[in-house]
Amino acid sequence: MKKIFIILFALIIFSPIFISDDYDLKIEIKSENIAPNELDVNYAKNIEREIHQLREIKNVIIFSSIYGMNIYCKYKLFANKDEAINKIQRYLNLYSFDYIKIDDRYYLKYDCFVIVKSKNNDYYTLEKNADDVLDKLLKLKFSKKIKILGYQQKAVNIYITPNIQLRYDLDIKDIKKIIKSNNIRRNTAQKNEKNNRLSTKIDSFYQDLEELENTVIDYKNSNYPTRLKDIFKIREEIKFPNKERVYFEDKNAIVFAISRYKPYPNWLIKYKLKNYNIEVINPNNFKRSEFYLNETSNLDKSIDLYKKIQNSSKKNNLYFIGLEAPKIDKTEHFDEIKENRVIVFSKDKNIKEPKEEIIFAPTKIAGINYEMNNLKLNDYHLSNENISDFILLNTNGVFCDYFWNKEDKTEILIKNENPNNNYIYSKDLKILIPKQEVIKANFESQYNLIARYDFKNATVIKSKNPSLIRRVTLQIR
Repeated sequence: MKKIFIILFALIIFSPIFISDDYDLKIEIKSENIAPNELDVNYAKNIEREIHQLREIKNVIIFSSIYGMNIYCKYKLFANKDEAINKIQRYLNLYSFDYIKIDDRYYLKYDCFVIVKSKNNDYYTLEKNADDVLDKLLKLKFSKKIKILGYQQKAVNIYITPNIQLRYDLDIKDIKKIIKSNNIRRNTAQKNEKNNRLSTKIDSFYQDLEELENTVIDYKNSNYPTRLKDIFKIREEIKFPNKERVYFEDKNAIVFAISRYKPYPNWLIKYKLKNYNIEVINPNNFKRSEFYLNETSNLDKSIDLYKKIQNSSKKNNLYFIGLEAPKIDKTEHFDEIKENRVIVFSKDKNIKEPKEEIIFAPTKIAGINYEMNNLKLNDYHLSNENISDFILLNTNGVFCDYFWNKEDKTEILIKNENPNNNYIYSKDLKILIPKQEVIKANFESQYNLIARYDFKNATVIKSKNPSLIRRVTLQIR
């Protein structure tokens, strides 16, 4: 009887280890301007096969989205995790992806939110205060992991018009070349006259907006030096389209979600940061609710929903809009960005979320498919790159390069001053061509999130009433 009791006790203690359905590892790959279905077929399919062959990996699921790919892995019991990560990283490096981030502690849960509040909704002041708070938190040394939510990416936008392109004989490729040639970062080595090896660093890159604006540009028939700012409107702005936001009460906020490795009470954190406008909460003491709009909904519609909830609630609520969810318990498997989702942390029991299950993936949105007339492109001396740049000018902007302003990575983008511009500049012919002459736009439904599991595409269903056994259901298609 005693032996049976010991066995039962051991099963109760250790059962979470064996029945835990958590994913241990997350790999984030950013890949802009590649459709999710192309990522799934051309990349995710092969990556899944390679990872499955590793003896350390139990299973893997890959999401392909408009942002890139996210890979989630579970280890086998007693697997050599470092060895598995090294193998995966070596394989992924063969693809020359621009950005790969490996989170080897994805299984950790966040048990503390430090909320940096805004007094007047001035984002730049909020960000400065958040930077100071983060420095203080790191010095307290009680965090195993910190997830930052609410920071906005900055960009310098160079606004152009077709008439400016025509007047100065500049196509998009010319502008990109000018910026890159004036924004050089190189480290090299050379030998001196005594045959000693010396390190050489060439620092000729932008430090701030002013240096970019004062870049001298040469163009045909120019008799005097001209700077970029003499030709174009140039502004430092929050990168658009902005797809995410964090609100506390009715103001913008930045949140540091913290996984503590040792006991450190919330009141002590607040005391240490008493000079800052912050709030410290345990998210597990709040009711978490999720609201999903139609997949085609943009940030403005999500903000309208947030305002509706905020106006009907008497409590101070925390809202995450268009963001991956902070992982606070075992019910959250996948850290995917859902632009149509509003997550609310509240003590207001009157907030009622829908109870039905939702299809987490795959999802579709309305999209535009552009068809190019290759014969016309040839007639007008245009390339596919010209057309691709033209389309991006009116949407996310054409990426040129970036610079660091203190610790902020600032992208340099070219955008159309008038987003409804319909003319493409042909540098060879020195004329403006109506876009309908060379491209045709077809409206169609397109995938914005695809899941791959067990060598097939899968449907991921998210339960509104998660239990220990059933949190997320995978249906192989």
